[in-house]
Amino acid sequence: MSDLTIHRYDVEIADRVEVEMPEGAVIIHAAASDRTYAPGVALWATVDKDAPVRPRVIYVRGTGHLLGEAGSARHVGSVRTSLGRSQALIWHVFDAGVPDWAEKSEK
Repeated sequence: MSDLTIHRYDVEIADRVEVEMPEGAVIIHAAASDRTYAPGVALWATVDKDAPVRPRVIYVRGTGHLLGEAGSARHVGSVRTSLGRSQALIWHVFDAGVPDWAEKSEK
């Protein structure tokens, strides 16, 4: 029997965001968020709710933007957000995992 569940995480659209998730979480889906004031991204992940919580680095890049550090991260999905009836933006979401500073602090 598995102790995994699926949880939702709302993320602002920013170049780099740290999200608190249980260790070992696997992001399985990304979509536009309907829970934030400004357009945002919702992430769903399989998690072990009893695992220790760790920060995860998430990069969000717009179509045509430079990838920078996101270029070496895992692409987890692309999201369409609406700015009105006729305007939409596409965002590409990347998971870079646990930041170096968090891994070093546990050693």
